[in-house]
Amino acid sequence: MCFYSVDATLRLLILLHLNWNRITWTKLVFTSALVLTQEESMSVSLGENVKMSCTVSSGSWTISWYQQKPGGAPQFLLADSTRASGLPSRFTYSKSGNNKYLHINGVTAEDTAVYYCGCAGCGSYHNTTFGGGTKLTILNRSPSPPKLTLLPPSQTELSEGKATLVCLAQGFSPDSITVSWTEGGRPRSGSEVQTSAPEQHPDGTFSSSSLLTVTAAQWRSGVAYSCQLSHLATTVE
Repeated sequence: MCFYSVDATLRLLILLHLNWNRITWTKLVFTSALVLTQEESMSVSLGENVKMSCTVSSGSWTISWYQQKPGGAPQFLLADSTRASGLPSRFTYSKSGNNKYLHINGVTAEDTAVYYCGCAGCGSYHNTTFGGGTKLTILNRSPSPPKLTLLPPSQTELSEGKATLVCLAQGFSPDSITVSWTEGGRPRSGSEVQTSAPEQHPDGTFSSSSLLTVTAAQWRSGVAYSCQLSHLATTVE
């Protein structure tokens, strides 16, 4: 017969608990590896057909599609063999290998939403793994290119040892844009870059600003800074 002291038993229980936590954490990391990749945004005109994709990183999982309208919660649309009650027939599903597709034929203004693909119980303790979502914009007007203005830092700011460059985009539609900065031809990103969400104006166009913060010494070095904006209508720099 073997006896343990209270302290020895407590140490054993703590050790077992720590080991179990390590095992559980390792399992969580392993089972959450599934990745669903979607296009970030799509813009189409009224009446056109849409085909958006969801690429599954591994495995032969069943994918479901969800629609989230502005201000609402995601709603189930369809999967491989099931459909939401009352869903119009112009919404269909197809697949090819690891690529799963949502088709919307003859889009209407009401189809403006973010569309997510999801995989229920795909190795994550019965949770649903979602893609990043595809923002679908329906155009009721011709795309308008942005007007780009680059503003230099102020002298007051330079005297404080820093420099903020402002890239102002105005008059564009739809609102989906991508802004990037370069310094001497090399990309700049991370916490040094802050880009605002597009703001809509009464005429239906949008504006947005992007800030790049560098040191005053970097600005005075003579290196060239560039702001590039990619938009449905054009790419400007």
